[in-house]
Amino acid sequence: MSVKLPPRIDTFMQAKSSGDSQAFVACFAEEAVVYTEGQEFRGKDAIRQWFEDSAKYKNQYLVMGFSAKRQESILSARVSGDFAGSPVLLDYFFTTRDGLITSLRIVTMEDA
Repeated sequence: MSVKLPPRIDTFMQAKSSGDSQAFVACFAEEAVVYTEGQEFRGKDAIRQWFEDSAKYKNQYLVMGFSAKRQESILSARVSGDFAGSPVLLDYFFTTRDGLITSLRIVTMEDA
């Protein structure tokens, strides 16, 4: 399935897939917050560290869907890699401002 994504979210997914931490972090505003697996990562330095720490899982992403509602965009993806329970279906809830991600919440589709 080919899903058309807005430029910033497309860049986010490309950087995530390729392991490019510089391009990944450039998608976020300075004060951005990421919520995932019961943890919060606040600011670009913390987001970079989370991204680099998660590289050990060698994740691969298949975008399953995308929708935008007012201030929030939702990307659904099948994520596989070297982690227990692989593959898993995840929803990524993005809030953006001025073309940058200000908030990202990642949850399993069942918890959304």
